[in-house]
Amino acid sequence: MTSNNTPKETKMTPINSVYSTENGGYSAYIYKSSMGYRVEITRKDKTYVYYCKSESDCYNVISNITK
Repeated sequence: MTSNNTPKETKMTPINSVYSTENGGYSAYIYKSSMGYRVEITRKDKTYVYYCKSESDCYNVISNITK
């Protein structure tokens, strides 16, 4: 008996993008999948990736990182 326990591919659907020139500038992209949300923030040549439970949590992360 064989078992195929490989994880299913999770497709990330783009939800929103946020750009700003304040405080040195940044760009942020929010994605949604069946497992939750992900936000990618690029600021000062560094990219940060966070996983969130809701879209509003992603906006909170963006706000905290870009202060």
